[in-house]
Amino acid sequence: MERNEAREDDLKGTVDSLSSMAEELGNKVALAESLHARVKAVESKVSQANRMVKECTEAGVSPFEEMEVLYSISVAPISNRIKSLRLDEADSMKAEVSRLEVEIEKALLGLKKKKGVLSAWPSWNKGIEALLKKQDKIDPAMLTGIPPEWRPWAMERFVGETELPVVLEGNRISKLKSMKGISKGDIDGVLEEMVGTGRILGGAILRRDGLVISSRLAEGRDPSKVAAMGATAMQKAESASEALAKGEVSYILFNAAEGKQVIAKAGAQALIIAIIKPDEDLGFVILTIKKAGNKVSELIERL
Repeated sequence: MERNEAREDDLKGTVDSLSSMAEELGNKVALAESLHARVKAVESKVSQANRMVKECTEAGVSPFEEMEVLYSISVAPISNRIKSLRLDEADSMKAEVSRLEVEIEKALLGLKKKKGVLSAWPSWNKGIEALLKKQDKIDPAMLTGIPPEWRPWAMERFVGETELPVVLEGNRISKLKSMKGISKGDIDGVLEEMVGTGRILGGAILRRDGLVISSRLAEGRDPSKVAAMGATAMQKAESASEALAKGEVSYILFNAAEGKQVIAKAGAQALIIAIIKPDEDLGFVILTIKKAGNKVSELIERL
């Protein structure tokens, strides 16, 4: 009798143990399936976000913040942990999956806003163009139809895409004059005088948007490319100075192994590029360019 009771107790204990193991296994399976489904959803959203990043980048909107978030999302480690799941890790794994879900939603929200900007760009573009028909200069405060944080981007993009003669000066768009009425002899004379000093090897006079007005460069140098480089360099320098609150840029110096190039303003409408020897006195060059710039500015003001 006692043996039968002992066997019954052993059997009951075995059944209870197996029931407990089965319950634990069921919980593990349910948890693993739940976590796996959530991780797969994150993977799908990461793929969606990567496609949106590509679309934004190709359209000229750089999603740097969202790309940084995407780089921080790695589902492989958590997927591997799910395969060898232990219930004592449940809370930490749930927390990690929740973090991934929050991060991908953050990236998607930012990307959706940027895609909204791309959708709004055509109307923003028309708005800027309409303003330029009424006035010669536009500053960010005038772009009331564009969110403040997107106004610098919109202005830079407009200048880069439009066929209108405009230039971005710091944080302001300015219209440029047509150079058709300028005296070719007078403008060429200014450049000839500058180069005629014998201490400036070559140069060019250009409108702020890169249109060549006059040039005297070494054979083989393309005036259009030199002018485009000069206009872009001045625009970038002014944007950088604006961001750093350093004031107006008067000239830029490129100091290379085989020579120097100085890009200086010639009034509000034009630039002068001077190519000089590596050891040339920079003070003399700046003074000569300044005098030439004043003459160019006077000629353009007569238009």
